[in-house]
Amino acid sequence: MASVRERRRADGGVSYQVRWVLGGGAAGANRVEAAETFTSRSRALAFAAEVEEAGHQWPTNVDGVRWQKGLGYVAPVVEGDRGPSTFHDVAVSYFEYQARMTKLGHLTPYTLHRYRRSYELHLSTTFGRWRGVRAARPSSPRCRVAGSR
Repeated sequence: MASVRERRRADGGVSYQVRWVLGGGAAGANRVEAAETFTSRSRALAFAAEVEEAGHQWPTNVDGVRWQKGLGYVAPVVEGDRGPSTFHDVAVSYFEYQARMTKLGHLTPYTLHRYRRSYELHLSTTFGRWRGVRAARPSSPRCRVAGSR
């Protein structure tokens, strides 16, 4: 059975860790445990239910996309897919990624709204049709804001 544990973070906030034994059963020497952490208790409880529905394995959504630890349901990249080609396509891809982070509790819906609004008001008219743009992975150092970690 998947369990939800409340954990205190170093910054004083609370996170909720869903823990379960892969394949079910009790924890033991030859059993592999898995865990996923959320900032929202309701999302953690929903994920625990998904784990139990999946037979104590990493869950798969209705589109057949398996949950990836720390990222959520992320569709695999197709080999022939060259990715976005205009600035607008890259922005749409970025907002889809940020929407997943919002569902995981890493970003507030209002922050995502402000990002989209800033793009529409200040960037889309100038750079929207600009070609030759390639998206870097969000974890790439090229995607970080100057001065951030």
